[in-house]
Amino acid sequence: MNKVSKTMRKGFTLVELMVVMAIMGILLVAVMSMTTPVSRMFRRTSVSENVYSAGDNITNYLQRTLQYADNVWVFDGSEPEAGNLRNTASAFKKAYYNHVIVGTAPSGATSCKFVDGKVHVLRLSNSDGKIYKSDYKFQSNIDSVIEEAKDQEVINPAYFDNDYKDYNFRYALGSSSLEVAEDGGAKVMDGPEFVFNLKSEKDAAVVDGGYDRFSMTIVANRGKTPAKTNGAYRFVGPCTSTVLTIPLTNITIREGKCCNRLIIPDNTVSDNIHSQLEAATSGALKDFRAEYKNGAGTVFSSQSFINLAMGNTVSFDNDIYIVYSYADELK
Repeated sequence: MNKVSKTMRKGFTLVELMVVMAIMGILLVAVMSMTTPVSRMFRRTSVSENVYSAGDNITNYLQRTLQYADNVWVFDGSEPEAGNLRNTASAFKKAYYNHVIVGTAPSGATSCKFVDGKVHVLRLSNSDGKIYKSDYKFQSNIDSVIEEAKDQEVINPAYFDNDYKDYNFRYALGSSSLEVAEDGGAKVMDGPEFVFNLKSEKDAAVVDGGYDRFSMTIVANRGKTPAKTNGAYRFVGPCTSTVLTIPLTNITIREGKCCNRLIIPDNTVSDNIHSQLEAATSGALKDFRAEYKNGAGTVFSSQSFINLAMGNTVSFDNDIYIVYSYADELK
């Protein structure tokens, strides 16, 4: 009887408990090592899905807005052109539309006038991720432009507020990709998440892009705001990037050259421009007459696409600016 009682009271020894706990710990670490990549993948997928509609909206807007532009300038906040957008719009107008004339009456009539038009400026903000638009109207015989609207949001604010308020949208010129950041050969982590750098796919750091390869990278992450470390911005994952290629159809067809347009010196337009042209015997008006009668117009020397940021490194330090105009707004 005593033997049975002693057997019933026997339990695990301390050593046995410690061995079991060690085995359970090893199993727990193994399970966590398998589930962490899966959970990270789900978080990244969730971010990708949540920002897809916003990124797709931004992509569609930029492609739709710039595809049929007549002329385009691109620069970032480090360029002097960013300091005074009204002066930049005036310089843009002077480069392409100075003293351009159009007919104002049906075919066969004689009335002409200096052209009216508009210059538009997009500002892609690298502080709040939003895109702003300013509009300036001009007359081709007047140097200055008239501001019509300034810094109007062109993307639905809902994509940057409310449910999206924790997301960070950033823009970089050129085609780039995300790569896991490394310090001393070790991958950089922030808690359970990897930290990413943006790397240019072409020159490792240098912005590329002419009229036939104009591209931009949109990066979005959720949570921590991108911070600059060792000279490069780092994004705490999960994050996603989209390379936006913008087809500048009108400019590409012209191989980057300006449209030939009829230009006449100031103070010479009247209600009977044809008679003036026929009577012109010397000077600039005579040269204009020959071009006018031949239908060739005047050839501009400047290109219709100018990337002033060319050669800069990929950076989120500055906003990106795009100045553009449409031929069908010339009246």
